[in-house]
Amino acid sequence: MIDNIKWIFFDLGSTLIDETDAFKSQMKDTINGTSVSYDEFNNKVIECIKDGLHGYNEAVQFYSLDSKPWVHDKEVLYPQTKHILEELREHYHIGIIANQKEGLYDRLLKLYIAPYIDLVVGSGDVGIAKPDKKIFELALDTAECEPLNALMIGDSVKNDILPAKEMGIHTVLIKQGFNSQYSDSSNDGEADYIIKNLNQLLELLIK
Repeated sequence: MIDNIKWIFFDLGSTLIDETDAFKSQMKDTINGTSVSYDEFNNKVIECIKDGLHGYNEAVQFYSLDSKPWVHDKEVLYPQTKHILEELREHYHIGIIANQKEGLYDRLLKLYIAPYIDLVVGSGDVGIAKPDKKIFELALDTAECEPLNALMIGDSVKNDILPAKEMGIHTVLIKQGFNSQYSDSSNDGEADYIIKNLNQLLELLIK
């Protein structure tokens, strides 16, 4: 049980939303009509992510390909997402801090989870992106929450865990979905807690 938490901030992709099909679709669209195989491209993505780089962008550049748009329609909630948000909403304020395009709140409405969210801070809407600590500062200021009373939950050590910890925010690294296979385990210790799925949050946060 983590004490003194008033606000829980979630990342979105690979945290509340399963992006597996969306990412596979983007990669397939990127290599369509080229000599690059799916496995080649995917392996390069994994290699670059383990080096702390943006895997997709680096792979596109490496193979001299054109980037393809992300298809949000292929994103789906993890099966536990709504239940977890319902349970946590009874005890905490819930916020989103995510690197996403403009109009993030409207997407949350379409996913039917907006009613559980008290504050949405999306990079496309505020002009600041993680790992810049200013986006965390904006969320905390808006929530009128001190860092020690906040918890950040995300799948990225670089974007979610390190900047939050530097500000004194409690952190949980979640290793699920396609992103878990790309995660460098040597960095896992940076997080205060490590979980494999959303259900394990209840063990940490609700007695």
